[in-house]
Amino acid sequence: MQAPSVDDGSARHVELFGYDSLPFANAGPDQTVYGCGTCLGVATLDASGTLDGDDDLLTYTWSEGTRTLATTTDPIKVVTLSFGLGIHTVTLTVTDGAGAVSTDSVVITVRDIVGISSSELAQCRADMAVLEAELAAHVAAIEQNFRQEFGDSQFVIPGGSRRAQLQNVVSAIVAMNRGQKRTLYRSLGGQ
Repeated sequence: MQAPSVDDGSARHVELFGYDSLPFANAGPDQTVYGCGTCLGVATLDASGTLDGDDDLLTYTWSEGTRTLATTTDPIKVVTLSFGLGIHTVTLTVTDGAGAVSTDSVVITVRDIVGISSSELAQCRADMAVLEAELAAHVAAIEQNFRQEFGDSQFVIPGGSRRAQLQNVVSAIVAMNRGQKRTLYRSLGGQ
C-alpha cells in the first residue's frame, strides 16, 4: 500500500507500508570433518553470511531431512553439531520477524579418522583447537553476562574445565521450573 507523497519543500518522497523483504539465507561452505566408527565428527555451522534488508530479528533453524538439529535467534548465528560418518545435507531455514522464510544448504562430509594422513590429522587438531576456543568464548560470555546482570564481579561457573562449566549450565537449565523453561524456550524461538 502506498502512502501519499509528502512535500518537504525540497523533493517529493513516497513511503511504502506493509512491505517486508525476504531474508537471504547463507549456510556457509561445504565442510569435511573427521570422526570414526564410534565417535562423531564435529562441524561448526555458521549463518553469519545471512542477510536481511529490513534488519528484522532472524531465527536460524538447522535441520537434516525432517529432523531439527538446532534453532537459534539473533545474535547467535553459529552452532556446533556432531555427525556420524558419511555425507550429511544440512538445511538452514532463516525466518524473519514478519514470517518471511529463506533456505540454503551445506554438505557436511564426515570421514573416518582411521587411516588419514598426517596433514589431515594436523587439520583435525587445528579444528578441535578452534572448537575449544569457541566453547571457552561462549562460557566466558555467559559468565560475563551473569556478572553484569547480578553485580557479582567474582562470579565463575563451577567446573574444572570449560566443558564441565558448560555441562553445569546445561544442568542448571534442566533444573529450571516449567515457567522458567517456557521463558527460555520462547526467547530461543519456540512457540
